[in-house]
Parts: sequence; structure tokens; C-alpha cells
Amino acid sequence: MGAILVNIAITDVNDNPPVFQNVMYNTSVVEGANQDTRVLTVSATDADSTSADITYSIISGGDNRFVIGPTDGRITVAGALDRETKAGYTVTVRASDGSLSSTATVAISVLDVNDNSPIFTEVVYSFTLPEDTIAPSVVDRVLATDLDEGSNGEVRYQIVEEGAPGEAIFDLNPLTGELMLVQAVDFEVKQLYYLKIRSTDQGQPPLTSVSVIYINVLDVNDNSPSFSHEPDIVEVREDADIGFQLVTVLATDQDSGKN
Repeated sequence: MGAILVNIAITDVNDNPPVFQNVMYNTSVVEGANQDTRVLTVSATDADSTSADITYSIISGGDNRFVIGPTDGRITVAGALDRETKAGYTVTVRASDGSLSSTATVAISVLDVNDNSPIFTEVVYSFTLPEDTIAPSVVDRVLATDLDEGSNGEVRYQIVEEGAPGEAIFDLNPLTGELMLVQAVDFEVKQLYYLKIRSTDQGQPPLTSVSVIYINVLDVNDNSPSFSHEPDIVEVREDADIGFQLVTVLATDQDSGKN
């Protein structure tokens, strides 16, 4: 019995879709990144020999902030990114060989940069302080907020200017923003104090903002009336009429108002 050698060629048909290396990708990009900044490159393979040409596209997500290279899978920035507006995007990408396709998900986190200054809740603060307040004590508190995160959003406070330099009547807690009275005040000496304050975040480079504080000292009844001079010895005739004016005396009080 004889033998015969037969060569059988198997013709490929397009029965395999492209397959991404990962079903889920996680990556990040800094806010404010320039257009065309590379974010990530995705890649897919196709088991079919006749359908090796793969094209890539974004089919959903990204708010038009990203584009993908159709032949190389390179994802780049295409629009403005602001973490304070949106901190992340979920993009669905597709790889197609012309008839079959598959998808993968790309999660893109937007990283913070120090692009926001701290902002005081008030441009001008006005506090009141009774003159008999015992030092040290808390007068009130200022607050500045920063939209950035981490150290970029951490705020420190300081007094940068006093209405009368060198007085050192007040102190500002750098962490809490509490305004402290460190020396006694006296309404009869000074009724109004002025401070210029600054808030600074801890980013690099640090960003700042300023505000002012007016402290109005309130009067309390801490002074007794006093006569303008020592009492006089007055002589009067024994036949003086009832109601006859002997002398006029004057007393003054350093307090204000009804005090």
C-alpha cells in the first residue's frame, strides 16, 4: 500500500476581536497640563493574522478633555483640566480590527497643583472688646479657606501690620486663626485698634491673601466721678434767703455715655 503527502493550508478568517492588555487602566495627570501632554498608552493584540491592523477610539467619557491616537493608542490631553472643578474622569476606549472590537476602561485622576490662594471669609473683620477683658483671652476668630488639597490647602495666619507698631496688644494663632488679647486695653486710652493680617498656604510656591481687623474697645463703668478741685470753705450770711446759691461745684467722669 502506498502513501501520499497532502499539504492542507488553513485560511484565516477574522474570528478574534482585538484584546486589550488590561480591562481596567488607572493613571493620573496634573491639573493645568498642556494640550498634547501624554496621559497613557493603551495596547491591544489580535490573534488573527489577517486583521492585525487595530484602530483605537474613545467611545464615552472624558468630556472631550482627552483624545487617543487611532493607530498607537496614545491618550493625550485635549482640553483644560481643573481638579477643583472635576477630580477624575472615566474614559471607555475601543480597539477595532475593522469588524470586531473590544473595550477597556481608563480611570484618570486629576492631581492637584497649588493654583488657588487662600481666601478670607471677610475682606474686613470688625470685632468688639470690652475694656475689662482679662488678658490672655480669645477675642474672636478669622478664617480663610483654600480650594486646593493636601499641603496646598493648609492655611497659616499671621499679623503683618499693626495700627501702632510695637504695641503687641494682640496675637494671632497661626493654626486656628484665633485672635488673642495678650495685654489689657483701656477705653479711656484708646478706643480702636487696626491689624493687617495674612493667610498663606503651604504649597510650593506658597500663595497668600490679606485682610484687616478693626477691634472696637467698649467702655465699662470703671471710673468714679471726680471733682475738679478740692472743696472750698464758703461763708454765708445768717440771713441769706432759702435757695441762695452758695457755690458751683463740677465733677467729671472719664467713662462714656451713661457711664
